[in-house]
Amino acid sequence: MNYLAHALPHLHDPWVVAGTSLPDWLRFVRVRLRPNQLLVSPDVLSLPAGSAVARLRAGALQHHQDDRRFHADARFEALTAEVTRELRALERDPRFRASTIAHVAVEMLVDAALLGSHPGSGERYYAALEELDVAELAAATRALVGEEVPHLPALHRRFLDARFILSYASDAGVLRALDGVLVRTGLPVAPRAAAVVIARARPRVPALASELFPP
Repeated sequence: MNYLAHALPHLHDPWVVAGTSLPDWLRFVRVRLRPNQLLVSPDVLSLPAGSAVARLRAGALQHHQDDRRFHADARFEALTAEVTRELRALERDPRFRASTIAHVAVEMLVDAALLGSHPGSGERYYAALEELDVAELAAATRALVGEEVPHLPALHRRFLDARFILSYASDAGVLRALDGVLVRTGLPVAPRAAAVVIARARPRVPALASELFPP
């Protein structure tokens, strides 16, 4: 859930910013936007250059490219494994997905680090998304996905109103955002002691963020 990391180089273009966020948004409504949809579909490949839907596609491709690079990085894997071990020691409930929570928490901490190294970037991210016409966003998303995406305008509005990326500056804020992800996926919330694990991981993330997502 490192929305800012994907979008940071593109904050001047609201449609690319929306594209970098789109794969994660669609997970909330159980729709998948896979890279091969963006790379081989004749309808997508024939999009006019510079159009809203082409820029949305470019952002979504950037998201997938970032993920391939980021998730395969040995430093990301090592930190995620360490956080997983610490979380697993806190909770024995078999429904508790320590590895999933650790992965998402480290991604959130990457955004937290970038908020600190790029002052005002969080506000610029949300301001870019505010510029979008939601009807055009829904139409452009339908063109990429190949089907109507339910409740996308409402999801876009809730995302803007929540502004939860800005809460990553505190360990409690990261934990609240994690709980939101867990609740939406039908999983139990993380134990409150997870905030301590997040606090221990936080100082290790800025160097990782600056190397993987350089200015």
